Amino acid sequence: AISENGRLLASGSHDRSIRLWSKTYDQIIPFDEREMERKDAVDDDIAGNLAPVIPGEAPGETGLAGKQSVETLTGTEKLMDAMDLAVEEKQRIQEYAAKKAASKKQLAPFEQHVMFLSAGIKEPERYVLKYLLSIRASELEVSLLVLPFSYVIRLFKLMDFWIKNTWEVELVCRSLFFLMRIHRNQVTSTEELIPVVDSLRTNARKQLTAMRDTVGFNIAGMSFVQEALEAKRVKLFADVEEKLGQNRKRRRTAVKTLR
Repeated sequence: AISENGRLLASGSHDRSIRLWSKTYDQIIPFDEREMERKDAVDDDIAGNLAPVIPGEAPGETGLAGKQSVETLTGTEKLMDAMDLAVEEKQRIQEYAAKKAASKKQLAPFEQHVMFLSAGIKEPERYVLKYLLSIRASELEVSLLVLPFSYVIRLFKLMDFWIKNTWEVELVCRSLFFLMRIHRNQVTSTEELIPVVDSLRTNARKQLTAMRDTVGFNIAGMSFVQEALEAKRVKLFADVEEKLGQNRKRRRTAVKTLR
C-alpha cells in the first residue's frame, strides 16, 4: 500500500511482519557498516534477552501484529515459573511414591505445594496449562516468542501430554504450530525433541481429525433442524391460510342467510 503523497510504502510478509518504507535522498550505508550494525543489534538482544532481532532488519522495523508489553512479559514469566514449579512438584511426587513403596510403615499423606492448593489443582501439567490459558489470545504469540528455547523444550513435552488427554486441544495446537514455525531449525536439530515431535504429530492429527468430525456432525445436525423448522413453519402458514379461508366462507354464508 502506498500513501497518498507517495512518501510511504507499507509491505507485508508471510511471517505476519509489517515494514514501512519512507522515501529518502540520504546516502546509502555501505554493506560493511550495515553488517556491523546487525552484529551490534544481535549482541544487544542477547544481553537484554528481550525481543529477538531479525538479521538485516532494524529494531522497530518489523514485528508481529501484537505489541510486546509489560503484560506479555509478565505472562511469559508466570508461564516459566509455573513450569519450574511443575518440575519440582513432579520430583516431589516421584520421591514420595518411591518412599511409600520402600517403606513398610504407613506414611503421612502427600502435602501439595501451597500454589497447587490455592489453585485447587492436583496435576502439575494442568497447573501449567492454567497459566497458558490466562494469557490473552491477542498476546499469546508475543508471549511465546520471548520464551527461552530451554523452556520451549519443556513446553513441547507438556503439549504432548495435553493433546493425549484432550486438554484444550485447540489452544495447544495453536501454540504448537506457532512455536514450530518460529523454532523449526532448533527443534529439528534437537535430538531430545525428535520422539516428542513424532508423538505430537500423531496425536495432534488424531485429535484434530476427531474435532473436525464432531464439528461436521454438529453442522449437519443444525442444518437438519433448520430444514425441519422451515418445513414446519411453511406447514403452519398453510394451516393458517386454510382456516382463514374457512372463516371467510362461514361469514359469507351467514351474511347470505341474514339477507
